[in-house]
Parts: sequence; structure tokens; C-alpha cells
Amino acid sequence: MERRTPKRAPLAQILDGTTTIALRSIASKLVSHQELGKVFSLFGLAETMMPLIFSPLYSRTYIMTLHILPGAVFLLSVTATIPAVGIF
Repeated sequence: MERRTPKRAPLAQILDGTTTIALRSIASKLVSHQELGKVFSLFGLAETMMPLIFSPLYSRTYIMTLHILPGAVFLLSVTATIPAVGIF
């Protein structure tokens, strides 16, 4: 069973980039052509800033909760995902 897991992980990772594609597609249909560059630059800025914000946050959360609840980073992920699920 453990030998099959590494083969399945890339299949799940294939879907990782689809959210960005879907958001850009929806935004391009909702925004006028004059504002499209501004919206895409905002997307680019957000994609660049997220690792700068969330990497230290996840590291700090893991270090602080390792002895109490090692899976707290997963709870943090769920908490961060709930607003996105509510929007869609």
C-alpha cells in the first residue's frame, strides 16, 4: 500500500494549478478589456506575496503547536480555505 502512494501524489498535484486558471478565466470575462491588465497584475502580486506571508506563518504555527497538536497546520489550511469555498 505504501508503495502506491508516491504514484498517486502527482495525480493530485496536477489539479493544483487549475484554480489559478479558473480564477483568471472568470476575471477576464467579468472585467472590461481596459482593466484586464490591472486585474492580472493584481493576481500576479497576490501569487508572489502568498509564499512570503504563509510560509513563515505555517512554520511558526508548526513550531508553536508541535508539542500540543502537530496537525495544527492542517487546521490552519482548512481555516484559510473556508472563505474561498464560501465565495465559490
